[in-house]
Amino acid sequence: MAAAPEQPHEVLPWLRALPVAPEYHPTWAEFQDPIAYIFKIEKEASQYGICKIMPPVPPAPKKTAIANPKSRFEGNCLRLR
Repeated sequence: MAAAPEQPHEVLPWLRALPVAPEYHPTWAEFQDPIAYIFKIEKEASQYGICKIMPPVPPAPKKTAIANPKSRFEGNCLRLR
């Protein structure tokens, strides 16, 4: 049985009048000390009462490659009794 799609909720008029909370994207250097970063943005962010801090995304790990991609790994077969 398929579930009925959710009906969108009506946004109250007073909610539409609220300003959008700021969103911060610190660099790795800025985010090494998160508390210091929060103190840095505190004056601006406190005007909104809430903010969103997006931590920096760690760099992707370096990919490794097998020296010879055509090589095969052969396992030993063990006989079970």
